[in-house]
Amino acid sequence: MLKTFLQSGPIPKPTLDDSGGLLDIPQFLLCQELSPILVYAPPIVPFVEYASCYWGKHMGKRKTKRATQLALLLLAGYEEHIASRLLLLHYYGYKGWQDPHSKRFMPKGFTGLHGAAFHGIGEIVAALLATKEWSINGRDHMGQAALSWAVIGGHEDAVKILLELGAIDPNPADIEYGRTPLWWAAQRGDKGIVKLLLEREGANPNTADTKHGRTPLWWAAQRGDKGIVELLLEREDINPNTADTEYGRTPPWWAALRGDKEIVELLLEREVTNPNTADTKHGRTPLWSAAECGHEGIVRMLLEREGANPNTADTKHGRTPLWWAAQRGDKEIVELLLERKDINPNTADTKYGRTPLWLAAGRGHEGTIKLLWEREDINPNAADTLYGRIPLSLAVERGYEGIVRMLLEREDLNPDILSPSGETALDLAAFRGHAGIVQLLSQPWPSLPILIDTGKAANIGQNTLPHGNSLNSSKKSTTHSSNRGKQPKKHRGAPT
Repeated sequence: MLKTFLQSGPIPKPTLDDSGGLLDIPQFLLCQELSPILVYAPPIVPFVEYASCYWGKHMGKRKTKRATQLALLLLAGYEEHIASRLLLLHYYGYKGWQDPHSKRFMPKGFTGLHGAAFHGIGEIVAALLATKEWSINGRDHMGQAALSWAVIGGHEDAVKILLELGAIDPNPADIEYGRTPLWWAAQRGDKGIVKLLLEREGANPNTADTKHGRTPLWWAAQRGDKGIVELLLEREDINPNTADTEYGRTPPWWAALRGDKEIVELLLEREVTNPNTADTKHGRTPLWSAAECGHEGIVRMLLEREGANPNTADTKHGRTPLWWAAQRGDKEIVELLLERKDINPNTADTKYGRTPLWLAAGRGHEGTIKLLWEREDINPNAADTLYGRIPLSLAVERGYEGIVRMLLEREDLNPDILSPSGETALDLAAFRGHAGIVQLLSQPWPSLPILIDTGKAANIGQNTLPHGNSLNSSKKSTTHSSNRGKQPKKHRGAPT
């Protein structure tokens, strides 16, 4: 029959005029005798690759009796038809350097029911199942069932038809990464399909893929899909704490990082939700992520949760939530954190030894310093480990007069701590030309020891400069005179 057809004249071009689905007799007859393991269609059927991939989409827009008949004829022998092969090559993204005979590209087990579900043609799915010649739970070469393909394609009507059959398995997982229909629906953000699957008895909401351990709830939180999160949390057996196996990130972790306040609230309504689970890559908790990103509302909700730890530092550089809030100058978050009696305001990072006060002073965050200053246990003299500068030195260097005034109000502040280069804050203010700060530092202060790197200490009296020079003396200190006529030396700034 094929030989007779080929001899009858030129091959008509495929059209949508009467088939509605890129299916016509010439194309079908020609393709029947083509090998189902070809990688590319031969020139005699130039349109078959496109038709193999998209006939279902076109048929969904325009159904005709003739197109339905041709579709059923095609699907009856789909596993041995080149159309199924070309479709899978397209779906799995075949590249020329790959082995075309790899299992994922072969249509073994990819039956007409799988093809109808893939294209999402509900009427044909129902028609095929009515013949009772097809296994509704049959798996193809990659372990996908017809239900899986319908979900992957986002075909809600086809999913509904399949789920109405009592014998269907709602949890078929593919053999590549263990992904179930519910996993696919959550990952795609198909709320309607998620709802249909969860209504099905036996659907498991906690099945994670075998590659990275991501559950449907993990995906919904990562995408910020409140509707799907709500649906999943309605299940009593849902686990809100399942972390992925790649970096240990949980649904609360993702919601806090994204700033999805409503999703965090939904998750915290579950008593079993753990607000302290840190990721395994850098040890960042949901509270840490929320503080680092400036999500005040989420910080508030997490701190209200009994057992939330406000002092957990990341494992990369030892930065705490308060460290980040102070660095950003988020007064509201700093205030929330400092309301906790168990908060440690002096925890320095492990990279440069910078405390929250040090960061606030270096960045000019007066409001943050005022809040930190109210803590009796704050250490105003903690120096960083990189350059040995205290908060006062930073504020002086950068000309933050208001912050200097605020820092000097503390009786336990020592303005005479020497830098590694032997300078006091007053030396630095004079060197930088900050007249207002020089005047502040020149006011009388209690006798305090000057700390030097050798560990020795010497008392200085009121109105006395280092190097034994009185503030009222016309004689310049050696520090200042040594720079007379020269450009000011460049002071290395703090890491930002």
